[in-house]
Order: sequence, then structure tokens, then C-alpha cells
Amino acid sequence: MDMENIRQVLEDAAQIFLSAANTITNERRREAEKVFLQFRRSQFSLDLYRYLIEHSSSSYVVYQTLTALREGIVKEWSSLDDALKEQVVQYLLSYVYTHYSTLSAHVREQALQILVVINKRRKAQRAQMAKSGFTVSLALINLLQSTNKQEFEFGLTLLNAFINEYSFSNVVINKRRKAQRAQMAKSGFTVSLALINLLQSTNKQEFEFGLTLLNAFINEYSFSNANEAGLTVEQRHSVKRDFEENELKTVFELLLNKLQSNLSSISSSQSSDHHLFSSILTAIEKILLWNFSSSFSNTRRTMESSSNVETIDWRPPVSWKQLVFDQQLVEFFFHIYATLKSMNETKSLLQRRCQILRCLSQLACLNGSLVSDEQCRLRYLTTFSYYFVQTFLINSTLTINLIECFDISNIIANLITLFTVKGFCSMNNDLCNSFLQLMSQITILLCRTTITSSNNQLDKIIEDPTIAKETFDRLLQAWSRLLYGIDFGRFANLRSLAIEIFDTYLQTHLHINDNYETNDFDLADNDNDDDDRDLFSQTLSILLGKGSEMLEFLTNYFLSKVVTNLQMWASESDVIKETADLFVTLSVKKDSSSIIIKNDLFWTLANNVITNQMPIQLINEEYKRLLIKGITCSCLNNSSDEYRLHFDRSIFQILNQRLHSIVESIHTLIEEIKLNNNNKIHCTNALQTFYSESVLSQISTLINSYCGLIEGGSRCSSEQITYLFEHSQQTLQYILDLFDFYHNYCDQVQIILELFSLYAEHVLVYLNPSHTNIFYTYILRLLQIFTKCNYGKKTKEVNADEDFNAHIYTLLNCLNHLLAKDFIDFSNENSTNT
Repeated sequence: MDMENIRQVLEDAAQIFLSAANTITNERRREAEKVFLQFRRSQFSLDLYRYLIEHSSSSYVVYQTLTALREGIVKEWSSLDDALKEQVVQYLLSYVYTHYSTLSAHVREQALQILVVINKRRKAQRAQMAKSGFTVSLALINLLQSTNKQEFEFGLTLLNAFINEYSFSNVVINKRRKAQRAQMAKSGFTVSLALINLLQSTNKQEFEFGLTLLNAFINEYSFSNANEAGLTVEQRHSVKRDFEENELKTVFELLLNKLQSNLSSISSSQSSDHHLFSSILTAIEKILLWNFSSSFSNTRRTMESSSNVETIDWRPPVSWKQLVFDQQLVEFFFHIYATLKSMNETKSLLQRRCQILRCLSQLACLNGSLVSDEQCRLRYLTTFSYYFVQTFLINSTLTINLIECFDISNIIANLITLFTVKGFCSMNNDLCNSFLQLMSQITILLCRTTITSSNNQLDKIIEDPTIAKETFDRLLQAWSRLLYGIDFGRFANLRSLAIEIFDTYLQTHLHINDNYETNDFDLADNDNDDDDRDLFSQTLSILLGKGSEMLEFLTNYFLSKVVTNLQMWASESDVIKETADLFVTLSVKKDSSSIIIKNDLFWTLANNVITNQMPIQLINEEYKRLLIKGITCSCLNNSSDEYRLHFDRSIFQILNQRLHSIVESIHTLIEEIKLNNNNKIHCTNALQTFYSESVLSQISTLINSYCGLIEGGSRCSSEQITYLFEHSQQTLQYILDLFDFYHNYCDQVQIILELFSLYAEHVLVYLNPSHTNIFYTYILRLLQIFTKCNYGKKTKEVNADEDFNAHIYTLLNCLNHLLAKDFIDFSNENSTNT
């Protein structure tokens, strides 16, 4: 099929694919899609691609052709010669520049992406060649360094080949590789050179084309939008780092120069000049928001340039040091801002000033290895603070527009957060006092703005009224960081500034003007619980924090509420569930558990739960288990031996005595029956009472209590967990006896299996080898009893299969936890053996 026929087929398929859904069937649409898929999988042909790009009237066909070209270059990179690749680069540069104004955005972006992909692959190829170090040359050096006589002689032979026959044999490969590297270095990667030349051009159309190409570079080299381009993750890191240290740095310098040269034209009323100036600022802003390779260990964020997006650290590599620490860089941005401010106030100029402020906000986020030098760090902070104060605080008066206040507060917050209070206090007193005065005036202005959200001036400037509130909150956080470590005696004006801010806050927030009307936003904001938590969390942590009287009062009140609910609402399962959860929460937290354990109500509650007195008997077993969990947590979380001894006497021993009594009674009756004495019938009848509903309920309650003990102990230290096991070995023996005795009762079997599963999950990983072997013997006996009692078992119970499946699932879960001991072990080898 010739090229014209291919073009016609693709255009027909594009027309079908892009038709409205109600005019084309799904089958025809799938066939059209299949045509493009087959086209993109076809053999690489640059002539065909050029013909389709130049002669097709459908932008979708052109887009698909460029996609096929990009995919073909990626797949067949190693087989394509350099001349063909260079031909693609030159053709696409010429094509996009010639048709720049007529091309659709998606076609232009796809064409430029191909250029950047080729640039990335060439970078990766050069890096790979440099890394390989030219194999033949390395082989020669290694052979001549060898102590093996035969290898050294072979090295001499190879050296002779290098000297006498440099154009022959394997040495030809070495020579070609050197020539190839020299040619690649000489060419300088055409795409990168084109980018730099376009950005240096005085022709406006060429420069705009350069900005578009730069945007393609930024999108491709950033991991958020990057195409893999057939490279591994390591190669992508390598080429990204190379781009940052070379092209990106050069481009940043070119854009700064271009911004300076276009500053005079911004005063004109032509919209094209304003647009070009804004485009340059946007490109600079993207570079300042760039996620450098040095910050890969941090969480990656999508690169954006909106003023509403939280700024990220700016971490340029060490190669940028001279550029970044040149005092003229910071001075330049403040100079641009001052120049724009001196012009007649317009909405366009205000937007440009806000862009400059966002750039300064990112410069205030300087971080990483570049600022590891403390002297350079302090000099940068001092320079920034000096021009910051000189620009915005004229004759001790704040000279900014209201909307600029938000970006300026971000600059302040970033400086204090990134350069710390220690760095701030390292500046001279006069500069610090001026900085504090500027900071306080912005705080006062924002304080008034947040309460007068119905102000017409504010409504005209910002669309979202939450911006003022969020900015004010962030500035208050910056004050908190600053005042936490500052030397109050050093700054004489700090007290007067704090009083002025506090008075303004009281006047604006405690007194509402008669003209102020509550709007829908205010009502919605009052209902936002998440914002309230963030807003009041620091205040509440101070009032109710560790060691405060209020914490002790509230904790004891909540405990009394738990006891009251258990007594008054024992039959209300929902109330008891929430009450038990509250008790567990109080017990898990060490601060609150150390308070409730000193309260007599706690031990009264523990005694009622352990002895199962009324009305505790009415509570569901699940909630009793939660109460036991909370009691165990409170007792074992406390480091005092007094409370652990109390726990032994009041809880552990009572449970063990009750279990011991039941098991010993069963053993005695079974032994008497085996003796065949005159009391055999009486003993048999007595033994049957252990199968009654009341006794079965007691057994379930008892085993559930032990489950609660293990769940509570799992929230404590490893020493306490080991203590639980050491004092429950005889208990496990008794429970295994009960497992054998009640093997036909599915509820009791299930709860016992759950208990051993809890031991395996929460206790086993903390046991030393001796205790581990003991626990393994318990599990082995458990398996033997389960196998003996279920082998060949037949039953007429309706739910027998479901019960048996539940037993098997719990047992397998237990065995699965046993495997964890092989690779997770927190045991203390010095634990005492019993």
C-alpha cells in the first residue's frame, strides 16, 4: 500500500473514531481504533511519517503519526543510526517552528516530546559509554597490572596492537567508541543547543517557541509527568541529574537575563508584552518549584505554580552554589518587584508582582546540601531579610497591597521554618527588630482581614475567603516557632508588638461590628470539625496535656462515667460497646492509665468484671473481653511493681483459681469413674453437670477473660508480655485439658482455638528459645487433641460444616503466626526460665 492510500485509510478511521456516539456503532469504532493500533505497531519508516505529517488534513492523524514516531524511536533506538536520529530532530524543530501558530496544542506537545525523548536517550547513551570506560582500554590496563605471567604477556601483545595496528581487529571498536564519544560531545545534543539558542534569541516568535520547548523539557524530565522513554529507573535518575546540572541551570540564567531585558517593556499597554513577561515568570517559577534529584528521598509532589499550593523545599545541586549564593540573585527579584510597584497600579501588574512574590517564597525555601555551609546559610538569610525589610517596610510603615499580604506571609513562614530560629537570631539586632516589626504589621492586617470577610475590597481580590484564614493561621504558627526558641531579653520591641497583636485579635474577634452579617461561608466553616481540630489542637494540648490538672479531672470523670454506664445500661448493647471502647482508650494511653489505676473505682470495676457480678453478667462476652483488655493494659502499662502485684492478686490469681477448680473437679470425677467403685453412677451424674448451659457459659466467660488478658498485654512492653506467658504456663495446660473434655462443643472449641491463636500472634515473637519450645509443645498437643477428636467424626448437626470450617480457619491462622517466629523475633535472651 502506497503512502497516499495509507493516509486515506487513517483519515477515514479518524473520522469514524471522532464521530459522535449516536452516529457510529461500537463495532465500527473498535475497527477504527484497531487501524491506528496496527499502524503504530508497523515497521519504523521516517519517510512515511513525514508524508503523513505534511499531507494529512486531520490533526488526529498527525497526532497518531507522531505517537508512532515516538514509540518507534524508543523501541528501535539501538538499531537506528545517529544520522537518522539527527534528521528526525532537525525535521521536527523546523516543522513545529514553521507551523507553530497553526498546530493544535496536543500535536505541538507530542512533537516536542519526541525531541526531549531523543535528548534523554542520547544523554543515557553517553552516560553508559562513559560508565563502561571503553572495555578494550580497561582490559589493556588490567592485563598489564596482572601478576599472572600469561595475562601480562597477553597485555603486552595487546599493547603492541594498540601501537602498530590501531585501525584493525578489536582495537577498531575501541577507536570507534572514542570517535563516537568525541562526535557526541562535539554535537552537544542538538535539542539542548536548540533550546538554549531559542531562549537567547531576540526574535519574539523564536523565544516563545523556546519557552514551549522548555515546558516540554520540564514535563519530560520531571518524574510526575515523565515518559519512560525506554529507560530504567536508574537511567532516568542519571539523565535527570545531568539535565539539572547543565541545561536547567543554563536556562535559569538565560531566563533571568531575559526578564531583566524585558522589564522596561512591561510599562507599555500592549498585552503581548505583559503576556511574554508573565510567561518568563511562569517558567522561572516552575524551575524554583522543580523537584531536584537531591530531594528524591522526600515525598514527591506534583509540580504546580499556584499560590494556593503549599510550597516545597528548593534543593538545587552543589553545582548551582555560585549562582544561588550570589547576592545579586535575591536582590534581582526584589528589584523586579520594586520596579513593578513603582509603575501605575493595574490588575496585570498586581498579578506580576504576586508571581514575583511566589518566586521569592520558593527562594526562602532553600534547603539541602547546598546550605550545609553555615556561613553561606547565614549570609543568604541575612541578604534575603535585608532586602525583604527594605522593600516592604518603608519609614516603619507597611507598604503592600492586601492580596500581596498572603504571599508575603508565606515568605516569612518559609524563612523561619527552613532557616530555624537559631539562624534568625544569628542576624544583627537592628535587622531582627525590623523583621519582627514587619512581621507584626502583616499579622495585624491579616487578623483584621479574616474577620471582615464581607469586605468588598477583599471580595474583589480573592475568590476563596478561606485563603485569608489559612494564611493567618500559618503566620501564627511561624510566630509560635519563633517565640519558642527566641531570646526575649535581646529584642526590646517584642513585648510591645505582642501586645499590639493581641489587642487587635481581641478587638476583631470578640467584638462584632453592627454592619457585619454572618454569611453562608461562616456557617459552613463553623461546622467543619477537621478545621476546628487543627485550629484548637495546640491550645487543648496545653490545657489538657500531660501533667495538667484538667487531664486528671477529665480522666477520672470518664472512668466514673464508664462505671455508671455499666451499672445503669448493662442491657443496652450499643451503649456498653461505646463504654467499653472508651475504657480501652483510657487504658491504652499511658498518661490516662497512670491516673485511673490510682482511682478506687478502677479496682472496684476490675473486681466486678473478674468475678462476673451483676449487672456485669448481662453484658455480652465480647464487651467483657474488652473490659478485661483495658484492665490488663492499665495494670501492666504502669512500671510500678505495686500495681503488678495487685494485678496478680486481684485478677490473675482469681482467674487461675477458678480455672483450676473446674479442671480439678473434672479430673477427680473422671478418675473415680475409672475406678468402678460404688459411686460410679453418682460421679457420672455429677460429671454431666459440667455440660450444663450454666457451666458452659462459665467456661466461655473464663476463656474470653484470658483472651482479653492477652489482647491487653499485647499493648504493653515485651517484658510484660513475657511475664504473662511465664505465669500462664499451667493455665495453658488446664485449658488443653478443657479442650479435650469439651471437644464436642463447638463454641468452647472455637474460643480455645482463638486463645492459642492470640498467643501465637501477640506473645510468641517475644519469647526466648526456651519459652518458645514450651509453647510449641502446647501447640503440638492442641493439634493432637484436635486430630484425635475429629478423625472420622460423624454428626447430624445442621451447622457442623460451618463450625468445623471456622475451627480449621482459626487453627491455620494460629499455625501461620507460628511461621512468623522464624523471621520476626523480639525476644530477650535473658528472660528467666520457669
